[in-house]
Amino acid sequence: MRRPDYEARSEEAATALVDTGVPLQDSIVKIAQRDKMNPEQIKRLVEMANTASFLKMFGKTAGASDRMVDFDVADPTATVSAFYAKEGGAPESAGDETYFDDVGDEYAPPTEKVAAYEPIPAAGHIALRRNVRDGLSNNIRVAAVAEELRTKMAADSYAAEAISDALAREFKGIYGREKHAEFEEHSLALHGPAAIVPLSAIRQKISMAPLQRVPSAELIKQAAERVVVDGSDPTLLKVGSYIEKLTSWNRSRVALASLGETA
Repeated sequence: MRRPDYEARSEEAATALVDTGVPLQDSIVKIAQRDKMNPEQIKRLVEMANTASFLKMFGKTAGASDRMVDFDVADPTATVSAFYAKEGGAPESAGDETYFDDVGDEYAPPTEKVAAYEPIPAAGHIALRRNVRDGLSNNIRVAAVAEELRTKMAADSYAAEAISDALAREFKGIYGREKHAEFEEHSLALHGPAAIVPLSAIRQKISMAPLQRVPSAELIKQAAERVVVDGSDPTLLKVGSYIEKLTSWNRSRVALASLGETA
């Protein structure tokens, strides 16, 4: 199975959960029975279905004051066991041969027509098989790392969004607006230019005009020297937390790009 195949099946399971409340494990077992999947394929599908469900449910909370997402994630081992319980058999160990045959077509080079077939000597065949398998294993590891990075990016994005939602609630209404200018000044003085992104997000949520210009680092430094800032202020600490999540998200994005993958 290729990645698009997994994506289509994970979307199917996520849609069943979000639209009709069918538990992920039930949907995945049904899909695995229908498509005659092996244990490694099921585990991979579980990982991608959990991520797809999170992103789908998080997307539905756009504009809500509370963007918490809560659902029962599927467990890979429990799902495989449930699949074989319905099949009436015990899970087979998916060794290298099983997994190699399953995904080999995705990574193998295109075949070419040749005029004649010349057998490969036994020793050469073993070495060739090992080289192909080593390359395949590396591709599988890269795919797994890439999926982890995408999951981390989604979690960081969700956390940053929740922080900006909480801060926006602090400054809604006439009394909040009166404190907002000082909050922005103190945020810039304490956190520097990195505060621009969370401040812009908050402005958008409370229907304020966007910042017309980004203050220079020198201007921010001058402001920090003349402004007394309480670093223990909860709202300023939240700005710092937003910046940490943004930094983590960007670090994952760079790592993903270094693998030749996209978000």
